[in-house]
Amino acid sequence: GTAHDVDVRADNEAESSNFSTERTFSTDALVRTLSVDDSATADTTMRFLGTSFSSFSQLNKFSDLFRIVVGNAAANDSVEITATATNENLTDVSVTMAANKSPAHPNSNASPFDTSDGSTQGSSVTETSGITTSSAQTITFSSLSAGSTGINVRLKATHDGSNQNIFDEQRKDITITAVVKDSGGSVVKSSTTMHTAKVTHNPQA
Repeated sequence: GTAHDVDVRADNEAESSNFSTERTFSTDALVRTLSVDDSATADTTMRFLGTSFSSFSQLNKFSDLFRIVVGNAAANDSVEITATATNENLTDVSVTMAANKSPAHPNSNASPFDTSDGSTQGSSVTETSGITTSSAQTITFSSLSAGSTGINVRLKATHDGSNQNIFDEQRKDITITAVVKDSGGSVVKSSTTMHTAKVTHNPQA
């Protein structure tokens, strides 16, 4: 922060005293920041069309890979990344989120999901349970180092292979937010929307 040197002297109508011993203090607060390199996945990316799904690529769809950066953190801060679903749940499609602390793309393990087989990968990788309209899911990275920390995040939608359970289009809207807390658990950077995505299944297409 910016340092200021201050000395004080008492003064009234009767007399003036000497200046006090000089004291130095800082006035700048540590201002944490949150940023992201991709704010939305295109609506067509995680769309299931029809009723015939068999190969891995047909049964699994991934959002864009996006990187959330916590800037100007203090040592032992934490970041909570939450995926919240609205609209409706998909009968035959489950959605999870994974995140890791690997270096940014094009690092080979930047994506927390290996898109060739759906497995998780990368440094400190974590995958959530299913994200539903009644159950938001959160990934927390604690004990951050002072300065900047990058988190790679991705969604995965997986069809269960059943082809007869729905007859009309279903859509799930997902919003990913992040919040930064200090070592005592107090919020120091309020919840901020980082990314949005839609997962849809249209059996009539």
